[in-house]
Amino acid sequence: MKVLLPLLGVLVKAQQCSSGVLDLTMTPGSTGEDVTRATYGKVWAEISSWNAKYEDRDFFLRYAYTETNYGIVQHHHVQQIWSIDEAQFNTTKTVALKSSVSGKFNVDWDKLEYDELTIPTYSMLALFLYLEHLNEFPIPYSIDAQAAIYESITHHNVDGFKDGVDELDQITQDQCRTNALDIVFVVDESGSIGTPNFQLIKDFLEHFASDSTIAADATRIAIRPFSTSNYLYFSLNDFKTKNIINEIKNMPYNSGNTNTADALDAALTDYGTDRPESVKVMVTITDGASNSFLSTSAAADRVKNDLRNIQSFAIGVSGANMAELEAIAITDKHVFMLNGWADFEPIKSNLLQKVCEGNIENNNGGDTQVGGNAGTPGKIILKIGMTGKDNFDFMASAPLTFFYHRSNPQPGPAVYEDSVNVTSATANIWHNYNVGPGYTFVYLSAYNYNPSNALVSLRINSGGSSGPIVPDPVLCPPNSHCVGGTCECFPQYSLDANTGDCVFDRCANVDCFNGYQCAPATGSCFCPADHLELDGNCYEAVCPDSAVQVHENVFGYAMGELSSPWREHEVLYPSNFDCTYEFETVRANGSCYEVLLEDNFGVEASANCQSDRLEIHDVMNADQVNMDHSTSRPAGAAIMCGDACVAEGGWVGKVCGDKLKIRFKSDHIVEDIGWRLKWVLRPKEECDCLCNRP
Repeated sequence: MKVLLPLLGVLVKAQQCSSGVLDLTMTPGSTGEDVTRATYGKVWAEISSWNAKYEDRDFFLRYAYTETNYGIVQHHHVQQIWSIDEAQFNTTKTVALKSSVSGKFNVDWDKLEYDELTIPTYSMLALFLYLEHLNEFPIPYSIDAQAAIYESITHHNVDGFKDGVDELDQITQDQCRTNALDIVFVVDESGSIGTPNFQLIKDFLEHFASDSTIAADATRIAIRPFSTSNYLYFSLNDFKTKNIINEIKNMPYNSGNTNTADALDAALTDYGTDRPESVKVMVTITDGASNSFLSTSAAADRVKNDLRNIQSFAIGVSGANMAELEAIAITDKHVFMLNGWADFEPIKSNLLQKVCEGNIENNNGGDTQVGGNAGTPGKIILKIGMTGKDNFDFMASAPLTFFYHRSNPQPGPAVYEDSVNVTSATANIWHNYNVGPGYTFVYLSAYNYNPSNALVSLRINSGGSSGPIVPDPVLCPPNSHCVGGTCECFPQYSLDANTGDCVFDRCANVDCFNGYQCAPATGSCFCPADHLELDGNCYEAVCPDSAVQVHENVFGYAMGELSSPWREHEVLYPSNFDCTYEFETVRANGSCYEVLLEDNFGVEASANCQSDRLEIHDVMNADQVNMDHSTSRPAGAAIMCGDACVAEGGWVGKVCGDKLKIRFKSDHIVEDIGWRLKWVLRPKEECDCLCNRP
């Protein structure tokens, strides 16, 4: 039989936590797109900061969708979102970077079990370490190259991966149909580009436009070519009278210098004022350094500081100035550095994914549309700039569900520290959230489960909050979750009594016999320190948790024995033991007990028996043997210790009534041989005489 450590759940429950907080990225068995994207957002935000080579070019999301449909389809006996086999997992333990993973994600990778990859965060980290082992970073943009990596890991056909990428692109396009996007492409046509490569840029723009829903309430595209000068070739509203595909095909190449700064400034005028709720996107495409880095950087700052919260992307081809690209883009995650012109075709999917996923850096407040959808909910995620600010207000024009998180860039139904349901009754009402000072960004998502579009309004404030600072949530340690305000280990985990951690239960296939218990942290059988290990057996110092029911025989009698723990093994009783034994007579009114001590009594001696003691309660003749003369002695109790010489000569304790109560307590130091006693239940006829005799 398998015996687990006792009372572990009680220890876990002693730790308090904040209810109303959810993190499925650390919950065993969690699957689905929201879980996958939240896990990816959290993990990759950390890993991508370690080294510039850690570029995944959407490979992790594509792998999760194609291989397991975000964890729904399984190829191994362990459920995983980023599925690998056990041999591949074992290889990850040889990767040097495992120490960084262990430190940043609070997991001992050397001790992690393959079965623990049911936790989404561990699943993604395992694939990351395996890719590191294969030396695959940076992941290439090429779909063919990504498919080859996929095949080398899964041994599945590359066509399946490519089909999955196509399906994901279609899903992205469908979800993007209701997004209000105003995209301005700032396109380098300087002399270094050349006619053949400019044609590749045109092909890229054509395919991007073809995959977008061009409409007054959806996506609008403008194109501003630049070299020595710049001009607006296609405006956001030209789609009303012109065919954008034909216009792109006929766009001329003019050559010249690379005056990027003037082009960025001019592009700020291309958005107009007719759609204040749209997400403004600027995509700058260039192959080299501009005429002036300082001028370009200053113009880029004007784009970033624009009150319309313009999401600025930069696409550079090998030879472009990376520092300049990073200056242009709103973050380094918005930079696409291509190895060559051939990467322009596959990057279209990456850009479309970034633009359509609804992640918006908002440093100034304002309005943003959340598309409605009859199927998958429309959503936006606001990355709210809090530098110099301490609270924000948000409002919805229609029913929406909001999710808040201080650090995870993908808050949603899978991960949140707070959530707010805006109903028809609470629409168009400002809600204040006082996060307090010290944050650079916090994250707020809005999910629209209705078919109609809705508007989210945001105000970012310094002071003037209507409520106190929202305290940081009290989170549970790894491998546990909050249940009713207290932490409990997940079902696959048990508390390690030594460390206080919830550890993976390695006892699932372990059988321990003869009283030995299984340690979940190691899967080994052991005898706990407060047990007696003797001749291949492990004995617990048992204390009954309820009273013993005593039934008299046909003659009105009953009898029994009771002894200190382990007395029968002729070893010392345990330390730190405290047990009350109770006996209750069933249907024997007027009965009484006699208690007889046996020889070889041995309990640690001390003044008034304050260290170790045997107590027999409610004894008529207790004073004949009692050794505790302090005021704390329970009334009517016979208390003995040492060798109980006072009870020598055949002392018999008399307990009148239908209940017998005996307590034995030991402290943490000296132990002795213990005690044994017999008790006898006598009938009413004898008790009348026994209990009334002086």
